[in-house]
Amino acid sequence: MSWKQIEGKWREFVGSAKQRWAKLSDSDLAECEGNRDKLVGKLQELYGLSADQAGEEIAHIEQHLREGQEGGKRMYGGQ
Repeated sequence: MSWKQIEGKWREFVGSAKQRWAKLSDSDLAECEGNRDKLVGKLQELYGLSADQAGEEIAHIEQHLREGQEGGKRMYGGQ
């Protein structure tokens, strides 16, 4: 799943992000509005992560969403 797809599924991503990063508030996530660079900055600010570490954390959620999407395709016969 590309970041463009994440932007389109921002609400789904927000749910996963809130579970993973409890310090992120609704207003933090609203401020990011699907912008990956802003999210990286928020993670750096709130958790003291480097830009690379924050990017890896985001990639973990991207992978989780990708696996969920692919699982749904297999379950329901999608391509």
